Amino acid sequence: MALVRDALGKLRKLLGNEHPDVSYTLNILGEVSSHEGKFAEAVGVLSDLVASLTRRDDTYNEQERRTRAVLLEQLGMLHRRLENFDEAVETFELMMELGEEEAARAYSQIIESLRQGRQLEEAAARARTALERFPQLAGFRLQLASVLGEMGKPEEAAELARGALNGEPGDREVHMTLVQIYERNKLYAEAERALDAAEKLSTGRQLEFVHFLRGAVYERQKKYDVAEQEFRKALAINPANALALNYLGYMFADRGVKLDESVELVKRALELEPYNGAYLDSLGWAYFRLEQLDLAEDYLRKAVARVRRDPTIHDHLGNLYEKRGRLDLAAQHWERSLAEWKRAPATEFDAEAYSRVEAKLRALRARLNKKQTSKN
Repeated sequence: MALVRDALGKLRKLLGNEHPDVSYTLNILGEVSSHEGKFAEAVGVLSDLVASLTRRDDTYNEQERRTRAVLLEQLGMLHRRLENFDEAVETFELMMELGEEEAARAYSQIIESLRQGRQLEEAAARARTALERFPQLAGFRLQLASVLGEMGKPEEAAELARGALNGEPGDREVHMTLVQIYERNKLYAEAERALDAAEKLSTGRQLEFVHFLRGAVYERQKKYDVAEQEFRKALAINPANALALNYLGYMFADRGVKLDESVELVKRALELEPYNGAYLDSLGWAYFRLEQLDLAEDYLRKAVARVRRDPTIHDHLGNLYEKRGRLDLAAQHWERSLAEWKRAPATEFDAEAYSRVEAKLRALRARLNKKQTSKN
């Protein structure tokens, strides 16, 4: 897990393994990468370590300041991983007083936490504040553009992003941001043009993500054959691209094709990121399609424990429980799916998926009412 490896490396470099508090923390963080359920424990340990190293007068020497920033950033990311978005924001805000570099990192993390927590208006406000404070950092311009795109404001988002174009190699990142803005807003021709521009500025491994995004753009348009080709191109460059492995595997599972390969692809993604909720859902869905219901339930339950707000995962669990005759549980998950769809940003809302879940829930409630009436 990249987050854990990063934490281990930074803490060892700053404090060394002999520090009494840090040695225990390193052990716990190391276990996070190999044992399920350690994320919450890691939050507790890191919180205790931050408290033990906190000075009442808020005065820190250079090493203490850097150490505190590393600990707070890792703690905030763990909160976000657990979908404790408010706690994540509060933790990152503590970095603001530690210096300009730390404040810039804090703003970026806060914006991302608010975005993931679906507080898009607040995310945009924080991004604007960050851009005013750090106008020299193009990353905040692109982060704000991405949030505006997610809010369903593609013209404003694209104009803002294009303002960062300057004829330098950094233009590639701008074009990649434009791809995602357009793709979210179903402006696929514009997304493909931005991909063409990004590809011209890409070499070697940089082409990997270009192919991945092109595959995603094609998949959104239901151009499955060419999407598959692009995902395979990404994997030819990097066989350990977990995003491409999962996307291709899920695409197969959702269409009910190449199911054995679907399972193998997603398993490879999970070897790289064992606790990724989206990947757990993909494998559970593939097993469901294969009618291996015990395995499907196991992985889908793990998925929903990791990602509680995803309407698709709740829909998948509803399908599973309906198939197993556990109708009350099916109804609960379909109800939750509809609720999460209603909370989704406009650019993520899928009217067809919502209607399908609504129809299934309506039919199920009719069955349950009929069953109850016959009992009476």
